[in-house]
Amino acid sequence: MVEKQMQEARRQRLRDAITEVFAGKNSLLGRKLGYKDGAFVRQMLAGERAVSDKTIRALESSDPRLQGWFDTAPSQRARDEDLAHSCQIPPADPAALLHALAAHLSQVDPAHRAELGDLVKAWVSSGGKPSYSQLIADYLEPRAQETPRKAA
Repeated sequence: MVEKQMQEARRQRLRDAITEVFAGKNSLLGRKLGYKDGAFVRQMLAGERAVSDKTIRALESSDPRLQGWFDTAPSQRARDEDLAHSCQIPPADPAALLHALAAHLSQVDPAHRAELGDLVKAWVSSGGKPSYSQLIADYLEPRAQETPRKAA
């Protein structure tokens, strides 16, 4: 599930890059990556090929405007602010995210803890990229809201 969400996020950022940097032309991006046309790019957008770490590195190093392109979504700042107000988990702050994880872990259904563990592993192995932090925060937020409150 984590891989599927990550690939969808990467495909969306790829679409954004094509629109904003490559004038909506898959072929321009394909040539920038060393291919003769946009077929490889089309396959990634269609989900036939993964948007791999290698492809992301090649894309981000091919143009200064794309450095860090896949680290955050364009609306990341607005989402961070909404998140800070809704569940007090600042995605860009690893220590705060880990503290929030510990606080919310008891509220997560044991059946979902493995999924959450996979997200945390992906976040750690990515070096704490904000995109993974956001996935964790998104994962925790609805589950915290679903948890029935105990009567005082």
